Amino acid sequence: MNSSLLLMDNKYKKWMIGLAILGMVMSVLELVTGAVLFTKLSPGIHLHFCLWFTFINLLSLAMCKEKMEDERVRLIRSKAMMRGFLFTCVVILGFSVNVSLFPVIAPEAFEGVTFAKEDYSYMGMMLMVFPAFAIISYLILFNYGLRNDENWDYNDTMTPVEQIRKNKKYMILRTVVTLIILATIILLGRMSK
Repeated sequence: MNSSLLLMDNKYKKWMIGLAILGMVMSVLELVTGAVLFTKLSPGIHLHFCLWFTFINLLSLAMCKEKMEDERVRLIRSKAMMRGFLFTCVVILGFSVNVSLFPVIAPEAFEGVTFAKEDYSYMGMMLMVFPAFAIISYLILFNYGLRNDENWDYNDTMTPVEQIRKNKKYMILRTVVTLIILATIILLGRMSK
């Protein structure tokens, strides 16, 4: 990143990972068992808080320095941020097309639909999907780039076909991770009803 954004020290990475795992475990426990930590909150608000806690800590993890923060790491960080942004834009565009076509494809699903006050927490969770895609895709791309940087074209000289040929493992990994994220969103959406 540039000098206008100060990254946190590397020593906080373990804390952020641990807190993100804690938030995810709390989310999964609530979905599976229905147990809530704060009994005064409705299950939807509690789940929303747990997911928010997870994503805030993942975002903080993304903003931590590496042990050796050099020019190579800055270039990888920049490329990962750009690719994560593009990936998130594609997801948002696909989601918006899906939402706008759904009433045309299945109009009977909207008959008699009204929102209760508990539904607003689930709508809030749907809005969290977009930054979650950005954060998770950035973290995956950045960490992949740190470990496999010989596959990255820092000077943007390769064509997309050359990139695919050179990065077959990366393309497979990206496709698998995308499918896992989409399946997780579908499962969480069905479990939370």
